[in-house]
Amino acid sequence: PRHTANDNGPAFSPNGKQIAFTSSRDGEAQAYVMPASGGEPRQLTHHTEGYSIEEWRPDGKGILTSITRDHFWKHGERFSFVSTAKRGPDKILFDAYGSDGRLSSDSRRLLFTREGERWWRKGYRGSRGSQIWMFDSEDGSFEKLLDNEHGSRWPLWKPHGNAFYFVGQRDGVFNLRERDLKSGKERQITHFK
Repeated sequence: PRHTANDNGPAFSPNGKQIAFTSSRDGEAQAYVMPASGGEPRQLTHHTEGYSIEEWRPDGKGILTSITRDHFWKHGERFSFVSTAKRGPDKILFDAYGSDGRLSSDSRRLLFTREGERWWRKGYRGSRGSQIWMFDSEDGSFEKLLDNEHGSRWPLWKPHGNAFYFVGQRDGVFNLRERDLKSGKERQITHFK
C-alpha cells in the first residue's frame, strides 16, 4: 500500500503469502506484515527505539530483526526474533553485536558480520576489515569464519547449509565468493576488476 512514511526492507515469507517490511508510519521504524496479494499492514512491533528486518525465519513463524537497545554508544545492535502470530517480548538471540544476519534452514545457525569500514570505502585494507561469524543457538558457540584485512560481507547460506556465499574484497575489488564450512576452501565466483 502507498503511504507517506518511509517503508523499506521488504521480505517475502517463505511460502510467498506475506510481506514483512519496516515502516516509520507510526513514528520510529517498526516491523509490519501484510498479505502479498495486498491489504492492510499489521504492526508487529511497538518499541520506541525501532527495528529493522533482516529476514524471515525459514519456518515462516517469525522474523529475524536487528534492534538497538542498550549500549547504543558502542555496538548496541542485537539480533532478535519477532513472532508474526502474536505480540510478545523481543527474543534476543545473544547479547553481542552483529549485522547482516542470515539464518540456516533449520534456524539453528546464524551467519553475521562484525566490524568493517563502510562498504563504499573501496580498497580499505587494515584491522577494521569486516569479519564473518557463525553463532550456533544449540550450544551457544561462536566461530569466526573469515577475518582478513580486506573484509568480507553479506553472508548468505547455500541451500544445503554446508557452505555460504559472501562478498569479499581482495585487491580493492568486491567479488562474490563461496566458502565451504568443512574444508574452509574458498572459490571466487565473479571476476570484476
